[in-house]
Amino acid sequence: MSNTLTIAQLWRRLLIDVELARNYPLASFDVVGAQARNPILERLLPSLLLVKAVAVLDAAISEYVASRGLSIPRGTYGTSLNGKIEFLVDESIFPDGDDLHRIRDVRNVIAHDANGDTTWSALDNDIGTLNGALKTLGFVGDPPRLEFFAERRTMDKPDRPDALFGFRHVFGVKEDSRLVATVEHKQYVMKDDT
Repeated sequence: MSNTLTIAQLWRRLLIDVELARNYPLASFDVVGAQARNPILERLLPSLLLVKAVAVLDAAISEYVASRGLSIPRGTYGTSLNGKIEFLVDESIFPDGDDLHRIRDVRNVIAHDANGDTTWSALDNDIGTLNGALKTLGFVGDPPRLEFFAERRTMDKPDRPDALFGFRHVFGVKEDSRLVATVEHKQYVMKDDT
């Protein structure tokens, strides 16, 4: 595991990252009106997030096996995620591994093929499948209800003496109306020196 975070914390952080990343066009306040989606980010963001999501599954399976005192026979299953999934299917912990293997295969294509990628829609479906697997293992419950928000407020009295006025830009994610992640920056219109 990473930085001593639990599987549930890693998964929740990933879901928050997905919500922030999916809404990146709404975080830009420099242009009024609808923001165009960047085709490079549209290809890269869901792909990178899928790689991270599968890494959480891999860590979860390893932790599940260790915490239950189980031992995956290396001669039969090896040490790969493929073998770990097959072991849990054979032990009747996962009723079917086909969807997990499909997701693992997509992750492998993304990681090893320069043309590999996925879409936001496919990522959403895969996140649902992975959440179900993590729930089966007892690490998570139903996915949280996350909502992206963005706001821009005028600062009539900016915190810089050389500014006429400014804007405070805040965007982030709420879970059940409770703030769980924010990014903030300020923009200033400076006084004329002449």
